[in-house]
Amino acid sequence: MHRNRKHLYLWAGAAILGLAWAGIVGAVSNPQLPASPTLYRMTISALFPPPSFPQDNPLTEEGVALGKKLFFDKGLSSDGTVSCATCHRGNDAFADSLHAITPGVAGEVGRRNAMPLFNLAWRRGFFWDGRTTVIREQVFHPITDPKEMNQPVDGLMNRIAKDPGYKKAFAAAFGTKPITSATLGLALEQFLLVQISQDSKFDRARRGETTFTQQEERGLELFFTEYDPGRGIRGADCFHCHGNTLFTTERFANNGLDAGDGKDLGRFEVTGREYEKWCFKIPSLRNVELTPPYMHDGRFRTLEEVIEHYDHGVKESRTLDPNLAKHQGAINLSPEDKQALIAFLKTLTDEAFVKRAKEQESQAQKP
Repeated sequence: MHRNRKHLYLWAGAAILGLAWAGIVGAVSNPQLPASPTLYRMTISALFPPPSFPQDNPLTEEGVALGKKLFFDKGLSSDGTVSCATCHRGNDAFADSLHAITPGVAGEVGRRNAMPLFNLAWRRGFFWDGRTTVIREQVFHPITDPKEMNQPVDGLMNRIAKDPGYKKAFAAAFGTKPITSATLGLALEQFLLVQISQDSKFDRARRGETTFTQQEERGLELFFTEYDPGRGIRGADCFHCHGNTLFTTERFANNGLDAGDGKDLGRFEVTGREYEKWCFKIPSLRNVELTPPYMHDGRFRTLEEVIEHYDHGVKESRTLDPNLAKHQGAINLSPEDKQALIAFLKTLTDEAFVKRAKEQESQAQKP
């Protein structure tokens, strides 16, 4: 085993044995497992903080397989045209690079960009506004949303309960536990929890397996350097919001897209707190090269546009993040430094993760 990696073996009976897993979420009493559950094994980088897997939904091969079947099933939508994978495509690191706002059934369009789905075991809130904190609950928002999948839960469960393939899959995953919306949520939760991205060039460089180019090194330096011209320090100041191995602090922030006049109030719509107006979830920058368009409304198509925004396009408002407000409107990176920063961001692309995501997508499309 490599000195910078650790193996995390997730045994299906861990909850029963009382293994201490951090971040217990949800409430499913006495989870019933199949008679012979199969251990789901995966390796998690030692560079990552400890993950938060739910104790009452232990991961099994059978549960993950069922979750995968559901994730790619267009039958979860009211007209059979939209699956979870429609808005979260394998080629895009489970995001959607085709649309600023992904259309749902009958061409209906919502109001926000589809966020990528990986490393959710470390996520402390879901959606751009953090309206839910548990995956098994999160999955029903798009299913029931009239502008996304528009599927009433009762109708969905009636259809699945009559499907012989699903009957077999639910029995394998949950034994005699009834086929309900609760077990459906647990299965999707299991599938999503095992989508882990951790093998980018950045990770390999940290493990001593490769080295950065001179341009990438300069980009890394800019990324993790403060912007403080009074002290002669002129970095890009990215690390305040993205400066850890997950490349997100999991906070909500106003990043200056609008001067306090945006119609989408973000986190405020959930909490009602004035200081969270126009604040949105800080996304991970892992795989950012593959997940355009950018921002909650998909307004930027390229990384160059994103860099231009932070370089001199931030708009002042009363809830603007202090780390951006101190720039007083601009940091004025040179063209060379902007390209170096983008070169570094591209080292966060995890080709192995995308390959696995595409393989899952391909397998699901087979009859």
